[in-house]
Amino acid sequence: MQPFFSPSTDDIHWYTCDWWQKLWEQSPNVYVESVREMNCFSKAWHEWLQCDNDHARDNIALLNADDGKYMNLISIIATKI
Repeated sequence: MQPFFSPSTDDIHWYTCDWWQKLWEQSPNVYVESVREMNCFSKAWHEWLQCDNDHARDNIALLNADDGKYMNLISIIATKI
């Protein structure tokens, strides 16, 4: 995904659903009901890229470079115990 993100980018988290589930399950205060990829990723990005916004236009090359390989939206449903 370079040149869009450098290895030192602290605010980007490239992890799998399993990774997120294991992380959340470490807490004794949370019951994880589900962790999954959301079906709306393509639609959400398509709508974002169609809007009249400079940031959206800047993201076009990023989405083309990703080509559906790395980026997604993750849903985590959990209950505080």
